[in-house]
Amino acid sequence: QEHANIQEYEKKAKKLGAITQEAEKTCDRAESDEKECKSTWEKAKKEVDKAKQLKQDFRIKFKNFFNPDGTPNMAAAPADRQKLIQAMARYDDAVKLAKSRAKTVEKALNEAKAHSQKMQSAVRQTQKAAASAATTLKKKKALLAEAKGGRASRTKLSDAAELERAANRVGDVIS
Repeated sequence: QEHANIQEYEKKAKKLGAITQEAEKTCDRAESDEKECKSTWEKAKKEVDKAKQLKQDFRIKFKNFFNPDGTPNMAAAPADRQKLIQAMARYDDAVKLAKSRAKTVEKALNEAKAHSQKMQSAVRQTQKAAASAATTLKKKKALLAEAKGGRASRTKLSDAAELERAANRVGDVIS
């Protein structure tokens, strides 16, 4: 029966090793996605800055045609005022669109960061579980060898049972 238990622990240790490898791959993909999102977010921030700068350049270039509050000067011809209003609306829309894109990308970045952190935590848990399973397997094999030699102590058997329960709890959390 002890030999069957050891084989069962070997299967569990192997399974935890496979789960750990899969978790590491998933974590690597999540980190890659996070880097990609960060790059996209930085580009979106630059687009916002560029749109704001273009709007500011327009206002500086045509400052003689605007009042201090930003409205077109009434001294300008009605057709010119209409063109100024339309141009300002285009610049305002460009800034709003760039900000909207940046906000959307920032949300995706935050989600990618959260997923990456979650996967890193899962990897740490699976690594601990795999290490615990390997330790338990090693101790079980040592106890079996001692039992065959007639030197197994009651304390070591209870320690091994406790390690087994701990490994099972970790395995249940991961599954």
